[in-house]
Amino acid sequence: MLIGKRLREARKAHNLSAEQLGNMIGVTKAAVSLYENEKRNPKIETLIEIMYALGVSSDYLLGCLLYTSPSPRDSWASR
Repeated sequence: MLIGKRLREARKAHNLSAEQLGNMIGVTKAAVSLYENEKRNPKIETLIEIMYALGVSSDYLLGCLLYTSPSPRDSWASR
């Protein structure tokens, strides 16, 4: 699974520390580290928070896309 690698790439692209992202999505920096090192998978609710915080789609995080794409929030806002 690519969640860890993609999560780390997206977090760094936004110049966020693991602690900052954790605060944004309601988890500890240790939890973010576990996700990035693929020791634990985020709950679906947390995955949604990650998508919104980093502006990426679930398809990107799950490895279904090779590039980032807008999050659902972005597509709703453009309507």
